[in-house]
Amino acid sequence: MTSPIPGVIAFARRRNLRSSTGVPTSAPVDWRNVVIVDQDGGGDFTTIQAAINSITGASITNAFVVLVMGGQYIEATITMKSFVVVRGIIGGGEGSGVVISVTNASGGAIVDADNSGFEDIFINAATTGSLWTLDIDQTRLNWHMKHTRVAGRSRLGSGTYDSCTWTGNVNLNGSAIEILPRLYNNQIFVTGSTSGGLTSGATNFGHITGGSVIANLAGSSTVITLGVNIVCTGVNFVNDRAGLSTRDWGFTCKGQFVGCSFTVYDQAATGSSIITLVEGTYSGCIFNGIGITATPSSTSGPLTFSGCTWDMTSLGNNTTCVIVSGNSFARTVFSGCIFRTSGATGICLSASSANALVELNGNTYLGRILPTNLRLRGTDVKAEFFPVDYANGTGASVVRGTHPSHELNTALETAFIIGRINPPADVDDIVDARLMVSGEFDKAEDSFTDTNGTALAAHTADTGEAWTLISGTASISSNKVSGSNGGIHTFGAGADTSFLQALMVHGGTVNVGHGLIFRYSDASNYWRIELKERATASAIDLRLIKRVAASETLIASTPVGVTNYTGIIGVSFFGDDIKVFCDTGVEEPGLVFETTSTFNNTATVIGLKFGGGGLTFDDLAFWRGDTTLDLTVDTEFGQENSPLDELADSLVLANQPVAHRVFTYLDVREALTGVKQGSIIGMRVTLDALGTVNTALRIHGLLLRTTPTSKTPRPYQAPADGFEFQQVTYR
Repeated sequence: MTSPIPGVIAFARRRNLRSSTGVPTSAPVDWRNVVIVDQDGGGDFTTIQAAINSITGASITNAFVVLVMGGQYIEATITMKSFVVVRGIIGGGEGSGVVISVTNASGGAIVDADNSGFEDIFINAATTGSLWTLDIDQTRLNWHMKHTRVAGRSRLGSGTYDSCTWTGNVNLNGSAIEILPRLYNNQIFVTGSTSGGLTSGATNFGHITGGSVIANLAGSSTVITLGVNIVCTGVNFVNDRAGLSTRDWGFTCKGQFVGCSFTVYDQAATGSSIITLVEGTYSGCIFNGIGITATPSSTSGPLTFSGCTWDMTSLGNNTTCVIVSGNSFARTVFSGCIFRTSGATGICLSASSANALVELNGNTYLGRILPTNLRLRGTDVKAEFFPVDYANGTGASVVRGTHPSHELNTALETAFIIGRINPPADVDDIVDARLMVSGEFDKAEDSFTDTNGTALAAHTADTGEAWTLISGTASISSNKVSGSNGGIHTFGAGADTSFLQALMVHGGTVNVGHGLIFRYSDASNYWRIELKERATASAIDLRLIKRVAASETLIASTPVGVTNYTGIIGVSFFGDDIKVFCDTGVEEPGLVFETTSTFNNTATVIGLKFGGGGLTFDDLAFWRGDTTLDLTVDTEFGQENSPLDELADSLVLANQPVAHRVFTYLDVREALTGVKQGSIIGMRVTLDALGTVNTALRIHGLLLRTTPTSKTPRPYQAPADGFEFQQVTYR
């Protein structure tokens, strides 16, 4: 049958291709590889499955098309065959076209096959629980779907899905980068947490390019959870709240998002639309009326944003652009981004957890940054360090490396710091005002000098402390100590605020480690820093381990060697803060990683955990601290050409935990009330009480970090268009 439109093939029911006498009305049509399904009886079969079953001998050179006429086809199930494509003649739709309603959902609605697929079809199946309308195999070859609508639950393995529409749960289930679901210009309707979501497993793969993900058409909440191996490019994520604050995102994704947009429609009068981002990279994305909660993990790497825009100017509920709520010291990075709030008093960035580490580079801000709980870094954060004035004060001047300091040994000794806060800094823009100090503590040490073969439990340390056997064996050889794998000995000196270090040697024994134990309460509960060779013998890692009820959790890890390692390993622990050092031991540049935890933070015992032959300890040093150090910070400040005592403030810092030699940062922001741009600061630090085991407090200086000050867009005269607006960007 010839189409009246050039270049378009016209299909018709097979009976209409013949005259009433049965003689063809035109040139014969080759139907050998086309099987027609017509529920009205005008084709070869009235059911789709019967048509598929009739096909034999399909191959790459002998492919078949099952052409389905308009109507609703109720089938128990559809089992596909290789090199057979099911295609609707009109196109899938709810009210017209070709609709397949599958009733045998308990057995699987659609059974897929290699080199097969659907085009221009609407598939509908009432699947529940763990059952799926579509469950495409992870290793399926050349599966494709085009212009197809699916209502139900779909798990998509390998295949191409072009211009399809999905209503209900969609799960991306690719098993590798080469065999994964590839979605192009699809529409995904996420209808609620129970009836549908867009998800993937933690290690599954998938690519989504173009199209939209539309959430909350009916449900009170949604589930959008994508793993680290999911890549979204140019996808529009839309949240239709219908004016209800209860309708929100369940967006907890970890993948890569490039050129995507996140938009809220019909915003609620109260409450803000928030999505939670755990891990991943966002490049060139737009958040239109959508705030984010950044929750990076210290074990998953940084959460990064580059060239992204937050625009909250159309909202009446003053939504914060970004709230950082990640684990302590896990980093969130913003580079070249734009933060636009509803006005100069709007909030660009804030934190809901302590020590939220954020890096800001070359961003533009219209709104405020709230400094509470934030630890800011990057080119947007102006850092100024004012060293101690070691020509004045009653403490002794000490130069250690590049850090001059004043050493305060007795009560009422003082140190002075003088500095000028440069514009545009203001007290509202001071994120950090930290007094940098370090301590000198009583020292216990052991060089393990003894007769070869001496058991560690029978050995006495250089400063008189004894060792206690907990498990295993350990002995001294060549003034070094080693012991049986897994054995533990504890040391006679202890404290919960201390610095511990030793010279450690790892000879490269595969999958075996040895380490320094601290905050030990029993063999099932303690902290440990260890050197451990990987099972693959590819690297020796420095690892921080938390052992709780005999169950161990890896907190942080970094490679320090390949086949062997010799160097100083140290750990500083005071309060909730734990810092791990490598090689340099007691210098800040040797810091490897840092964390905070309240676990066992009052336990005082330290010790060694052994790993067998070739893993030794030497030159153990332990500085015992406490938290009874008290000091007072007095400040006077004023503007240039005005007396320095124009304003004054004072802050008493009691029971301060100060680390041995490692820099400790004491928050003195409350001592700067009233500081303005260009203020000259005179700060006096007075030692009130040194503590029972501290031998000195060293004052190094004052560290100030300030954020960009938000400015109202300023008008300037354009040649032809009247007034335009420019936003100030700080770089």
